[in-house]
Amino acid sequence: MKAEGRTEQGASLDGFAYSEKPGDASFGKISVADGVAHVTGVIWPQKGSSWGGIGFSVGAGNGGKTLDLSSYKTLTLQLAANAPGTLRIRVMGNEKATRDNGCYPVVVQPVSTELREYSIDLSRFASEAYCGGNARTIAATSTAVSAVEVADPKVAGGKRDIDFQVGRITLSR
Repeated sequence: MKAEGRTEQGASLDGFAYSEKPGDASFGKISVADGVAHVTGVIWPQKGSSWGGIGFSVGAGNGGKTLDLSSYKTLTLQLAANAPGTLRIRVMGNEKATRDNGCYPVVVQPVSTELREYSIDLSRFASEAYCGGNARTIAATSTAVSAVEVADPKVAGGKRDIDFQVGRITLSR
């Protein structure tokens, strides 16, 4: 990843915040150093949100193009957080409605405070339970992947400063 908001291959980087009630999550910034994106933000459910998060996405292809990743078996990411916990990793397709309702497949990955590699078998990815009939399988999604998303979706009772890192992301067969 490069400081100008792109990967070495030219795909875009993006940060975002989302919450059940507007204003309960706010994105801070993405800074890139030595190929590692540092993502910050705040989740503070003052308006009563029961869900929300701070996230980061990296495009799969140059210029927003999708990639067919169906022949790959493993996604490997370098991850860390400011405290031991979990990060949610989502493989995104290009259907706006499915992106907006959060029903592309995910894995929740335990992470430590030290940047390290996590290899995740793509068969572990599944849509969240609330998706029902809107769920997308990894098999269906992998034929036209638009991005990989990493998010901290934990809403606690009080203010939480979000701070995590995403380094190299690779796929293997």
